[in-house]
Amino acid sequence: MKYYVMKAYSTTASDYIYLDNYKIPNDLKTACCHSDFQYVDKNLSVLKLAEESGSEFPDFIYDEFNEVPLISCRLKTLFDGLDIRNLFYQRIKVERKSDHISENYWLAIPLRIDCLDYENSEIDDLMNEASLIVINPDNVGNYEIFKLANVFNSQIIVTERLKNKVEEEGFLEGFGFIEINV
Repeated sequence: MKYYVMKAYSTTASDYIYLDNYKIPNDLKTACCHSDFQYVDKNLSVLKLAEESGSEFPDFIYDEFNEVPLISCRLKTLFDGLDIRNLFYQRIKVERKSDHISENYWLAIPLRIDCLDYENSEIDDLMNEASLIVINPDNVGNYEIFKLANVFNSQIIVTERLKNKVEEEGFLEGFGFIEINV
């Protein structure tokens, strides 16, 4: 089984919208970072866009600095059709009041699972971050999208099956996939 990092394209100096990092609630950033979705404010419904961001709406928004993963309604529909489980979803509207731009998205927080092959991965002991990621497929189970447990890595990882379905359906607006080791 092959695995891939789901990588949002750089939004800086692009036409894509991106979140205003200074207006994202800290408790949301923490909940997303640690996959502690029980701490996401159930009344949170709006996130602010950066004033300098573009006006194109990608299917996936994820800045590894703030770690708040958002997917488009189109991508959520695909995930539902594929019976993708083990994600916490909450409807979120992103908006920029200065030019009345807004769009509905879904907060989509994957769980962290302990599937790293520690013997074959390279882990920086000081930073507790894997620079070479090797996945133990026996520990992935039925997860199609996840983050790594027990390391500080923030990448969102998907299975080859999910990657292929996303590509087949043409949901690559603003993101792509990078293969990792198995």
